[in-house]
Amino acid sequence: MELTSHLLQSASASGLRAAATQDPTFIRSIKDQTISPRLLAYWLAQDKIYAQAYPRFIADLMTRMHPDPPPHADNVLLHALQNITRELGFFNSAEIPAFLRETTWQERKATRDYTAEMYRMSNDASQGEALVFLWAMEKVYLDVWTGVRQAFEDIKGFSTQTEPANVNQTTQACTAFAAHWSSPDFADFVEELATLVNGLNISQEKAESVWRRVLELEVAFWPEEWEVDKD
Repeated sequence: MELTSHLLQSASASGLRAAATQDPTFIRSIKDQTISPRLLAYWLAQDKIYAQAYPRFIADLMTRMHPDPPPHADNVLLHALQNITRELGFFNSAEIPAFLRETTWQERKATRDYTAEMYRMSNDASQGEALVFLWAMEKVYLDVWTGVRQAFEDIKGFSTQTEPANVNQTTQACTAFAAHWSSPDFADFVEELATLVNGLNISQEKAESVWRRVLELEVAFWPEEWEVDKD
């Protein structure tokens, strides 16, 4: 069995995976179209902080790939840098409504923990562990927004390819997010990462530890409504 398939089917992490990709109130409230604009804006501000830390993570990782990188690692990491460049542009595009661009939110502890772990992985962990970490982050993100897209498409007359006229602006924004973050291009990139990880010389035990850590970080990353009122 390929390493990524093993991780996805790991019994020891199955509960964490559901907690990271399906169970959070934040995700469920997007799917049932009840999420508040302030909570979505709060999360988006945290996601932008994460995205701003991503280029350094990749650059540090690329530096450590030499002189003997895994096959195709440089190309995949360059692809990651191209993706995050577009992603940072997306945060400032017309697809992000003005009401979601509030910049006064404080950085959450969960966000600091995530970016600190990115730094640790790219500087102190092994190449293999860092690449598993990268795949895991992107895989979770793809799974979450694919789930959102599928939930929207299950609603009669609702499409992630059009601007629904009968839903509020917050749901329209979530529709754009789902289309963007579950796109075929993004899915192909995650598959490239999986192929890279499956060729690594890393023990299942170490890979499982990294996988569980990413899931723990993802569980904590989804904010709750009460945090918005407190901030």
